Amino acid sequence: MKDNEKDLKDMSIKDDLYLSPFEKYTLYGLFPWNFLISISLVFLTSAQVLYFVNINTNYSYQQLLLWNKVFLNRDVDGSDTGMVNTFYIYHYSKLEIYVKDVVDVI
Repeated sequence: MKDNEKDLKDMSIKDDLYLSPFEKYTLYGLFPWNFLISISLVFLTSAQVLYFVNINTNYSYQQLLLWNKVFLNRDVDGSDTGMVNTFYIYHYSKLEIYVKDVVDVI
């Protein structure tokens, strides 16, 4: 035990509630387990969130491809080049054909 450390039995309720784990370590020599548990919970929760976001992102991307193929672009084959969802109207006849195709799918 260091010279400046107090006995753990002398820790008051006020010190137990209001001191940070590092202050308890310097005053009483009590290892900061709460800090280590909190840090590990932050890392584990972050890893879990990244894992679920990765799974949902793959699912969402597949759903986006499906919706684009069914409702917007018939030539989407999984590449990002067909994901533009832009239709340029140069003639009225092209617009009629496009609207007819979309309505026929629905």
